[in-house]
Amino acid sequence: MQTRKCHFEEKENSDYELWQVRSMLPSAQCLMGHKTWFWRKRKEAACYVGGRLDVPAKKENCPCREQDFECDYNYVRNGQRECVLKGKEHIPSGQCTEKGAKFMGSSGYRLITGNTCDREQGVKLDESTEKPCPEGKWGDEVQCAYRVTKPPEGKITYTETLFNSMLGDILSFKNSSTMLLKTLDGHLWRSPDEAASWQLVKLAGSVIYAATHPTDPLRAYVITDEDHVYISKDRGAHFEQMTVPLPPNKLNLPWLEFHRTRPSSILFTGGTECPGCHAEVHVSHDDGATWHLVKSWAQACRFRGEKLDIYCIAYKHTSGVSQDKLAGKSTDDNILVLQMMGEADRSWRPLLNRVHDLQFYDEFVLATTLQGTDLNIYTSEDGIRFTPAQFPPNLPVNGHAFTLLTSGSGALFIDIVSRKTPDKAYGTLFSSNYNGTKFSLSLANSNRGNDGMVDVERLSAVQGVLLANQVANTEQLVEETSKKQIVTRISYNDGRTWHALKPPAHDVEGHAYNCTKDCHLHLHGQSTAGNQGEVFSSPGTPGLLMGIGNVGEQLSTVDEARTYLSRDAGQTWQEVGKGANYHEFGNYGALIVMVDQLMPTNTLRYSWDMGEHWSAYQFSKHSVRVTMLTTRPGSTSTKFIIVGVLVDGDNAGSDGGMQQTVIQVDFSQLEPRQCEHDSEDEAKSDFEVWDPLSVVDASCFLGQKTLYWRRKQDHICLIDDTDAHALPQPKQETCTCQIDDYECYVKNPRSRCAGGDTSLEGTVDRKCSESRGAHADITRLPQLVQNQFYFPKSENIMIHLLDGQVWRSADEGKTWQRIKEDANVLFRAMYHDAYFTDRVSWKIWRSIAMNDADGDGDGDVGGLCGQGEQAALHDARPRSHDHGD
Repeated sequence: MQTRKCHFEEKENSDYELWQVRSMLPSAQCLMGHKTWFWRKRKEAACYVGGRLDVPAKKENCPCREQDFECDYNYVRNGQRECVLKGKEHIPSGQCTEKGAKFMGSSGYRLITGNTCDREQGVKLDESTEKPCPEGKWGDEVQCAYRVTKPPEGKITYTETLFNSMLGDILSFKNSSTMLLKTLDGHLWRSPDEAASWQLVKLAGSVIYAATHPTDPLRAYVITDEDHVYISKDRGAHFEQMTVPLPPNKLNLPWLEFHRTRPSSILFTGGTECPGCHAEVHVSHDDGATWHLVKSWAQACRFRGEKLDIYCIAYKHTSGVSQDKLAGKSTDDNILVLQMMGEADRSWRPLLNRVHDLQFYDEFVLATTLQGTDLNIYTSEDGIRFTPAQFPPNLPVNGHAFTLLTSGSGALFIDIVSRKTPDKAYGTLFSSNYNGTKFSLSLANSNRGNDGMVDVERLSAVQGVLLANQVANTEQLVEETSKKQIVTRISYNDGRTWHALKPPAHDVEGHAYNCTKDCHLHLHGQSTAGNQGEVFSSPGTPGLLMGIGNVGEQLSTVDEARTYLSRDAGQTWQEVGKGANYHEFGNYGALIVMVDQLMPTNTLRYSWDMGEHWSAYQFSKHSVRVTMLTTRPGSTSTKFIIVGVLVDGDNAGSDGGMQQTVIQVDFSQLEPRQCEHDSEDEAKSDFEVWDPLSVVDASCFLGQKTLYWRRKQDHICLIDDTDAHALPQPKQETCTCQIDDYECYVKNPRSRCAGGDTSLEGTVDRKCSESRGAHADITRLPQLVQNQFYFPKSENIMIHLLDGQVWRSADEGKTWQRIKEDANVLFRAMYHDAYFTDRVSWKIWRSIAMNDADGDGDGDVGGLCGQGEQAALHDARPRSHDHGD
């Protein structure tokens, strides 16, 4: 071992040498427009570093080369790696005003953001190029220069319905134009034509619950305040009353649970009379004709999978303190147990004790247990054997609250709260391996709302693309007056790596943004945008994204937001509207509609060419404060629904509130020509094959490349929304295996890749290197270690044992000493301060030298689980100590 500490000097005989960062290519010395040298210890220097070397790197700018440029907006690289025009040429405002004129357009290249190359000493590929204006088009007509068909000339119509009560939920049926509407005054309305007309559904009592079946396109369910339960098997045209064993429970537990593949199977949670009540869960496999008791004193029961397996969280004992007084929590006398009853054996199997929550997620079962204030997460693939979730050891996971997020890859995404202070909340986003047992960090400091909403959005139609908002100033949030600084990030590999959003080239009026430093696009998520304002994508519109936000260093308020559109899965963006707008896609993305989100209006804007050109339409004679813009699920319809509150005229409803309006805007007659798909000649076809992720080199996801069909941007035609196969099915190709198809050098079973680099599998032979060994000091501890705490710029280490003992080392683990050994103090919990990392806090339970009542001479220590009656709480206040001193 070395005894001399390395000495730094900028001399040839120094212990340090300059090392140049290079590309993978031997001839490439410049990266991002400059050469970079770092100081590092010489290989032959007989010394140890002993700390961080705070000496800046040396940099030298290089002449600009072709590698320092990327393709500009609407340009892509061809087979010769040249940037060629792919979409429409942007013609600056005020140019091409006369026949035969020319304009200064993009060369097709732009300097990569952050690149520092010397333009004067190298090539200037991004200089504007003079180009001829489109022939036969000038002045105002230049906007239509690249249309191959004329703009739509049909008629748009609207139908408005006024309601004398505030509106609740609007429910849709799968692949149907029928909708149900629940009002806050307890009425149920039905529309057979996508909100153009409404009929009142007559039921006994006021409606307090309404739902459609999640997978069956015919069934709907209603519960009234008179404890009547109704079912419809014809999309709400007729409702029949079901005879249920008990009235619906009054414990705020879900009343109905549905089987996804067997629509006649229902779980109903009734209850006895409160107070002193309990819940009873019954099951029916014949749409409520007959019922069988499943479980008493249950908090939740659910079906899982295609079988009739039932999982329940229920109290172990069905007597004693009543369920309503237990308030859904485990006690020492009556714990909540997760149990499972299989379809075949029909007997209950206990799985986990002290269960707090249960979630089904694709093929995974996720459960949490609550021990005191410690929330533990368990996962299972088979639904029987549960494994504690393993998180990185260097990342503190308190686990007091978490949010489960959707995934398209089969992995689990969990966002765990790091800070829950109102208006300053943020978390840590983790993703699991293929079997859901091990979690790794995906995104630190993920933005969370006060209601637990997490700003993470998955692109609906393109696998592997995630958008997330991140808190950039977590260290400053400890200050009382501080506010979160939020930035937006995008990932093209299911959360493995994240990047900033590229800003648009200019705003909607063609002006450059007033932004010079850290200039990126930031978008509002669910926690900040309010109803429907978050980033939006749809399964029927691959690659299309819309959101509200701003260009700058960080996200601004909704009041300052503008509306942005991406046609290529978030790689490039275009500003399409001033202010914040609700936005919706229709006709598989061929039609886009947006309407003002903040100010009263009676005008919407729509586009038939994916946001390149916009037109206005007046949808009401009244001024409306819009609260919702929606369409049929899947974004296939040409009929849009606007919900809002009248802000002029006599707008008082029957309940004393504002009068609400539901407006259907019908675009189906605007364009009479149906789109045609010509599989033999793509030039004649109205559709094109499109790879949304080719530019970012992320086309392959889980070993498969998906090519989508979409309507050509400049072909104005209508896709038949009554034909499920109107849009050609995506093409799928198998990719060769790459490192992204592996998890810690184990191939992901979900990846469909074939061939490629197989060297990552199996074992390899490694040559043992010579070593003089290292000195080791061994300390034997009385119990296993459950936590360890390190402190920056300190040799102090603290460890917390399973039995509550705390030990401290002042010499990086060489020697150890127990803390408070003379007082026989046990420590219930220890926490690393998230903001002052040189501090650790603890909660103390003191073990008392008690009376030896049983005469065995050892006394009762009073364990951490509270089993010893003589154990007393010494001090519940956290104590803070610097470096564990």
